[in-house]
Amino acid sequence: MRRAILLAAPFVVLALAAPAWAQARAAAPKPKQQIGFRAYMTFDWQQMAATNTFKALFDSSSFNGVGAGGEVIGLGGGLFARVSFAHMTRTGSRAFVQGGEVVSSGVPYTVALTPIDLAGGWRAQTLGGGRYTPYLGGGLVVMRYSETSTPAGSADSSGSYKGYEFFGGLDVSVWKKWLSLGVEAQYRGVPNALGTANSVSASYSETDLGGATVRVTVGFRK
Repeated sequence: MRRAILLAAPFVVLALAAPAWAQARAAAPKPKQQIGFRAYMTFDWQQMAATNTFKALFDSSSFNGVGAGGEVIGLGGGLFARVSFAHMTRTGSRAFVQGGEVVSSGVPYTVALTPIDLAGGWRAQTLGGGRYTPYLGGGLVVMRYSETSTPAGSADSSGSYKGYEFFGGLDVSVWKKWLSLGVEAQYRGVPNALGTANSVSASYSETDLGGATVRVTVGFRK
């Protein structure tokens, strides 16, 4: 229950703030937009949709990681386009499910996730004297996935899987509009990615490599 509240909190905040953003946008003058570029570093926490699978393998169903991205902003009407990626890993032991029980093989085992986002969205006019910029968007995600053992074994595998994502967030300018901090809530869906190479996911009938993500960003705008 506590985890569900944590995952839902960013979306609830965005939903409650949306009417105020819309009202402020309607009342504010509309300056001419200029095309610009924004680069950023990311710090991600992802709660996996395949909860039982990763809980069985690592005693945790979440991944942490870092990444980077870039956006072209000011495309007209507040539109923007983005490309970003992150890299997340977890290490545990290979396992299998027997009689409903998880049995560890004792073989060291690492899963790596690298989501690559190709997306677009809409950025509202800045609020609070130009400091706050809410935004929404969605797009495609390519999820690179790998399983490796130490030493390497025949069960090791890797692949790329396509999916979708949607997100919403808030950027806060902290220095002369060039440096910003932000928080973003995402949801990725990457169906039909698990359930074959990973025997544990097959046992739980879990195939989705997506999940809910909370992302913190440090942005640099030119």
